[in-house]
Amino acid sequence: MSLKSKYDLGVFKSLQYSGIVHSDNGRYDSALVYYERSKNFCVKIKYPRGQASSYNNAAMHISLKGEYTKAAKELLTGY
Repeated sequence: MSLKSKYDLGVFKSLQYSGIVHSDNGRYDSALVYYERSKNFCVKIKYPRGQASSYNNAAMHISLKGEYTKAAKELLTGY
């Protein structure tokens, strides 16, 4: 719906919330897919705050998988 109405912030939020829901259900790989889509969408709409949030969320979930070096790189990329 947000895509049809061109409500870019709504699209960003829906991608982030989808990632959060997957995370809450323990599906970290699925959550990461949504955060990656969110990062790409933020680049497209030029929304750096959302992009940083997406990197932060992705880094947190990568660290939950035990991939600490990759998580640190992801986090630093977002800043």
